[in-house]
Amino acid sequence: MRIAEIIVDEAHADIDRVFDYYIQADCENISAGSRVLVPFGRRKIEGYVIKLKDTTDVPKNKMKSILKVLDEYPVFTEKQLELAQWMKQQYSCLLIYALRVMLPSPVRGGSASAKQQKYAEINFDLKIADEIIETLKNSKKQKQIIEYLLEKGEDIPLSQINSDLGESSGSIKLLREKKLINITEKRIYRKPMGTMEDKQDKRFVHTSAQKAAIEKILNNKTGNKKFIIHGITGSGKTEVYMHLCSKMLSEGKGVIILVPEISLTPQMVSSFRARFKEEGAVLHSRLSAGERLDEWQRIHSGEARIVIGARSAVFAPVASIGLIVVDEEHETSYKSETQPRYDAVEVAQYRCAQHDAVLLLGSATPTVSRYYQAINGEYNLLSLPERVGDAELPETRIVDMREEFKAKNMSIISRKLKAELEACIDKGEKAILFLNRRGYSTHVSCRDCGYVVKCEHCDVTMTYHMTDSRLRCHYCGMEIKPPSICPECGSKYIKYFGGGTQKVAEEAQKLFPKAEVIRMDADTTNKKTSHYDILSEFEKEGAKILVGTQMITKGLDFHDVTLVGVIAADMSLYASDYRATERTFQLVSQVAGRAGRGSRKGSVVIQTYDPDNFSIIHASNHDYEAFYAEEIKMRQIMLYPPFAYYSRWVFLSEDEEGAKYEAENAFKKMREYLEANPDAAASVISMDIAPTLYVKIKGKYRYQLLIKYYTNENGQKAMSFFSSLNRYSVSLAFMTLEIDPLNMI
Repeated sequence: MRIAEIIVDEAHADIDRVFDYYIQADCENISAGSRVLVPFGRRKIEGYVIKLKDTTDVPKNKMKSILKVLDEYPVFTEKQLELAQWMKQQYSCLLIYALRVMLPSPVRGGSASAKQQKYAEINFDLKIADEIIETLKNSKKQKQIIEYLLEKGEDIPLSQINSDLGESSGSIKLLREKKLINITEKRIYRKPMGTMEDKQDKRFVHTSAQKAAIEKILNNKTGNKKFIIHGITGSGKTEVYMHLCSKMLSEGKGVIILVPEISLTPQMVSSFRARFKEEGAVLHSRLSAGERLDEWQRIHSGEARIVIGARSAVFAPVASIGLIVVDEEHETSYKSETQPRYDAVEVAQYRCAQHDAVLLLGSATPTVSRYYQAINGEYNLLSLPERVGDAELPETRIVDMREEFKAKNMSIISRKLKAELEACIDKGEKAILFLNRRGYSTHVSCRDCGYVVKCEHCDVTMTYHMTDSRLRCHYCGMEIKPPSICPECGSKYIKYFGGGTQKVAEEAQKLFPKAEVIRMDADTTNKKTSHYDILSEFEKEGAKILVGTQMITKGLDFHDVTLVGVIAADMSLYASDYRATERTFQLVSQVAGRAGRGSRKGSVVIQTYDPDNFSIIHASNHDYEAFYAEEIKMRQIMLYPPFAYYSRWVFLSEDEEGAKYEAENAFKKMREYLEANPDAAASVISMDIAPTLYVKIKGKYRYQLLIKYYTNENGQKAMSFFSSLNRYSVSLAFMTLEIDPLNMI
C-alpha cells in the first residue's frame, strides 16, 4: 500500500511537519501537490500531499487513511512545493504559511464554485427550418426565438435571449418539450474588471534604447538572467515588457508581471488585454472569491499564460515560466508584513532560477542596494535614458515654504503652485497634487495644556476625517467623535493641526471652483472598482485636479497632465529609518514623472521646508546617478545596507512586561551564542533591545531585538542562529522575525 506524506492545514509550530497516511484504493488519482481531506485527532481537516512513498516507520495501528482527494488535479506543482520549503528556511516561517499564500482562499477553503451558464441551441435539421417556423406561426414568441437562434447560428445564453427578446422562459420550456431546442450548461469564467474598457493596442517604433535592452535580454550569453532596467519616467518600460511577453508566448512559455499597487493594475491590464486578449489573467485582493477562483484555474490549466497582479501574483501556478517582471521594483509593498513575511522580488528570483527564466526588475528609481548589486555584476544593468516620442522631462521648481510663511501665506498651497494651477486650469489641462498623508487634520490637541488625542489601542495620534467628522486611527481602524472639551483640563480651546489629502482637496476646490477635484487615497478606494472608476473619471476631457497619496505617484500615464504639485516633499525625510532619504527621492521623482508625458510640456512644483537636502535637489533635477553617488557614500560610512544588514525579532503582548521579558530572554540566548562563537560574534556590528517607536499597536505592546551584521559567511551563521530562536518556547508574547525589516518603528 502506498503512503502519502501530508501537512495538515493548521498553523501551529508543534504540527508544522508531515504526517504519514495510507492511500486507499479509491484515491488513485492522488499525487504530490494534491489537496486532500484527512482525519486529524477527532476532526476532519484539509491537508496537502508533500510526497508519495512505499514505506513508513509509523506503526500500522497508528496509521490513518486519506478520506478524500478534493480536486481532480494537484493544486501545487513540484516546483511550488520546493518553493514552499525554501520559504520556510528563508523567512523562518511555518511551511503551511508558505503553502497557504500560494493558494487563493476560494481554492483552499472551497468558498467559491465554478459558474455555469445555460445555453440554447437548435435541435432540428436546418433544411426544414422553414417548415418548423410555419408550424409556430400561431406561437409568436416561440417563432421569434427560433428565428433568433437561426440568425445567430450558434449556442446562445438564455440570459442573452431574455435580454434581447424579453422574458422568454415559458416559451423556451415549450420549445424544449417539443424537442425543437436543446438546453446545455457550460462553464463560464467571470471577467475581472469586466466593465473596464480595453485600450487600443498602440505599437510604436522602438527607440534605440528599447531595442538595445530587448536585444541584451533575449541574446544574453552570460548565463546571468537577472536584469535591472533603469528607465526614467515615460521611457517606455511597459512596451519592453510587452515585447518580451510576445517572445515568451511564441516559445510556449508563461509570464508573470508584478505591479506594486492595485491602482496600477487597471491601466496595465487594459494595455495587455488590448494586445494579448484572453491570454492575460489578473490576480489581486480586490477580486471577488469567484473571480479569483476563475483566474487561478485559467492560469493553472494553461489557458491564461500572462499573469498581472500585485505581490501575491508571484505565486501564480504558471507551468513553464519564461519571464517574471517586477515593475517599480523599489516599492516597499513587495514585502509582506504578515505571515509569511516574504519579499516578492526574492521569491521571483527563486522561481526564475527554478525555471531558468529571465528576471526583469524595472524602475526609474531603483533601490540603492540593488543598483549597487547591478554595478557590481549581480544583475545586468540596462538603461532607458530618454522619454518616448516628443515628450520631455518636466521643468521643476523648488519652493521654500519657510519663505511662504515669512510672506504670511498660511495656505497649504504656495503662491507659485497656485499660479501654475491657475494657468493649467485655464488651458483645460490636468494637474496632480501629491501629499502622502490621508485625512483632513493630522492630529487634534488642546491649546491650553497640550493634550493630543491618541488611540487607546495604539501609541499613535488619531487623524481627523472631515467626510464623516470622525477621528480615526490608521493602525487599528478605531473611530471616535472628536472632543469639544479637553478631557485633561476641561478647556474649550481644541485645535485641529496639520493637513491631509482631504484638506488639500477642499482647498483646491475653493481656489478653483471650475475644475473638478478628485481624491484618491485609502479612504476613497475601498470598493472593488474604485481605482478604475477614479482614474476613468480623471481621464475624461476637461480641467481636473487629482489629489492623492503615494498610490498616484507611479505607473499612471495621462498625456494631458501638465502639472504636478508636491505638497510636502520632506514629509518622509526624517523618519526613523536609514532609507528616509532614498524614500523621499523615490516619491518626489516618481510623482514628478507623471507630468508632461504627452506632447505638451510639463512642470513640477516641489514644496519643502528643507530645500537644500540632496535627495530633494537631485529629485528636482531627475538625476538618479547623482543621488545614488551621495547616498552610497553615506551608507558605506554608516555601515547601512548593502554593506551590512538588519534583522529583528518583534515581541508582542497585551502585557508590556511580558513582551519586554521575552525580548530580554532572546537577547540573552543570542549573547550566549556569540560568546561561544567568536567568528560569528565578529560579524555582528550591533545588537540592541528596546521598545519600538510606537510601543503599543492594536492593543499589544511591542519590544524588539534588532541585530545589524556583516553580509559575510560568519554573519550568515549568526543570523541562522538568530532565526532558530523561534524554536524556543515563548509563553508571554507572540514573536515574529523580520529579515531586512521594512521599518524600525
